[in-house]
Amino acid sequence: MKIINKNTWELIPADYNPRQITKLEYSRLKADIKEKGILQPLVINSNTDRKNIIIAGHQRYNIAVELGIHKLPCIEVNYEYDKEIETNIKLNKLGGKFDKDKLANWFEIDRLKEWGFKSIDFGFNLDKLPIKCECCGRQK
Repeated sequence: MKIINKNTWELIPADYNPRQITKLEYSRLKADIKEKGILQPLVINSNTDRKNIIIAGHQRYNIAVELGIHKLPCIEVNYEYDKEIETNIKLNKLGGKFDKDKLANWFEIDRLKEWGFKSIDFGFNLDKLPIKCECCGRQK
């Protein structure tokens, strides 16, 4: 795998990216980048239909733009759209929080479950929901 440097103005954040971090996490990451630079490459798409879309590294990208860093280390992968969004979710699932509205609006729950989410990740637990008995109508 080869790491290349890309200009920040060439990179395009994915509009579907649901990853969120807290203000504290953001400030810690920003301080770390100020001190050490960008140590982890962004993952970007080289596919002609998805050229330079950021798959992983949105927070690092945002901080780099804020700090005036113009070149970022990137790993290019050539993925079709479906593989791109699956990779984004799987990499983000390793840590951090998610924008539940984006998850609901951009992705099918069955697909998210295939990628490692559980019902509880969406704010509910199917096992804990009350169920009506079909024969008598009472809650179980």
